Amino acid sequence: VSRRKGVPICIMFWPVLDDEDEGQFMAVLMNGYFDESGKAHQRDITAVVFSGFVAKQRAWRDFDDRWDFFLRKHRLTAFHLSEHKRDEPMVLDFVSVINQEVEFGLSVGVEVRLFNALPGDLRTALGGDPHYLVFKAVVSTLLLHVVGKQGDRMTITCDEDEHTFPSCY
Repeated sequence: VSRRKGVPICIMFWPVLDDEDEGQFMAVLMNGYFDESGKAHQRDITAVVFSGFVAKQRAWRDFDDRWDFFLRKHRLTAFHLSEHKRDEPMVLDFVSVINQEVEFGLSVGVEVRLFNALPGDLRTALGGDPHYLVFKAVVSTLLLHVVGKQGDRMTITCDEDEHTFPSCY
């Protein structure tokens, strides 16, 4: 992608030990950018995936600068792995930005056919839709491994899909 696209997820922790600030406890703002594969109304998808990256806000500024540098270097307006996967030096440039600037990545996938084969009550308990299941799995993982301490807070802001947002309100 040309810039961080996808679902912006902001994560606020407090108190957090910020190792960049001489061991001081302070609020640290982290941002995550996530996107899902396919849309819930599409019937031809075989798998649903929800993936993204999380880093401190200042790391995203460095990420943007370096990502834009490689876009210019390779004369691109956007980087899509599916279009450039055979150009290993180019891919490694963009991967190096992710490796150096992003704190962690997270991806959860579900095969739609297998999800739909589950007994109805289990499917309902898992959200009734594979998109909801992968979203819940990512949020649960963030809560367990990122937020984790009592009193920490996480705010999530998601884009709206015209086919699914009414059921969320």
